[in-house]
Amino acid sequence: MTAPDPLPAVDQALVDFAVQIAREAGTLTLRHFRRTDLAVESKGDGTPVTVADRAAERLLRNRIAEAFPDDSVVGEEEPDVAGTSGRTWILDPIDGTQSFIHGVPLYANLVALEDDYGPAVGVINVPGLDECVWAGRGRGCFVDGEPTRVGDRTDLQGACVVTSGVDYWPSAAAL
Repeated sequence: MTAPDPLPAVDQALVDFAVQIAREAGTLTLRHFRRTDLAVESKGDGTPVTVADRAAERLLRNRIAEAFPDDSVVGEEEPDVAGTSGRTWILDPIDGTQSFIHGVPLYANLVALEDDYGPAVGVINVPGLDECVWAGRGRGCFVDGEPTRVGDRTDLQGACVVTSGVDYWPSAAAL
């Protein structure tokens, strides 16, 4: 199948749904944030997982299953669910679990949607800062409902570049 050019805009209802459930996950995780009795376990790969991670992913999966039962779902804390619709939801209920565990509000609830044309929706909800960023293919990018875009800077001097640690990109450690 040859993809149309330009790719079709994603249905705004899917964008709105993704934003809504990411915010719901954020509300849920905030109830666990900075709790002294937060239980932390290690997954098989040695990374930490909390009851908040699991509860947030369960909430996201339940909402998706209720609204779009034929969609696939891929997440961190539970097995993948195969679907027949051609759409796949990708979930990271708490991106930044270490920050979450240590009471640093720089963690996010991530919800993405891929369809037959590729990436369709992406949501980054940062409940500890009460900020939400989202984009939909053909719909633009928004920060808390306000349109945003890349800057017009053409040189690196004075530019702001934000990354995660090199442990996430082992090949970058050699740079």
